[in-house]
Amino acid sequence: MQEITSDYTEQYKQDAQRRFDNELNPLLTKLFELGTSSLKAKLTKEGLKKVLTIDKKRKANHDFDQEMSDHTWEFLEEICNATVNLLLIKLSNSYGLKIGRDWERPNASNPETLKKTNHKN
Repeated sequence: MQEITSDYTEQYKQDAQRRFDNELNPLLTKLFELGTSSLKAKLTKEGLKKVLTIDKKRKANHDFDQEMSDHTWEFLEEICNATVNLLLIKLSNSYGLKIGRDWERPNASNPETLKKTNHKN
């Protein structure tokens, strides 16, 4: 078994954070696709009119499109943070870990990771 030193622990955490960051954007993209597909599957005639009107406006107005996209990624990050934090709590309970003693409870995602990718929804 690997000796658990402070350096080993730090490297282990950095590797795990790097994997998390690499997996976050594809997850958010899939989450967005899942949400929009589910919403569109439930649209009424009036709802469809509204969606098509907004989609048309997005295609015609780059600034409006960017504003909608930025807003979408903000709430997707919020949803992801809440979900991952709940998952961390449940997983830590399964391992018998104590918050603050055995693990630190940081924000689930790194906002810089989200800003690096040019999101389009």
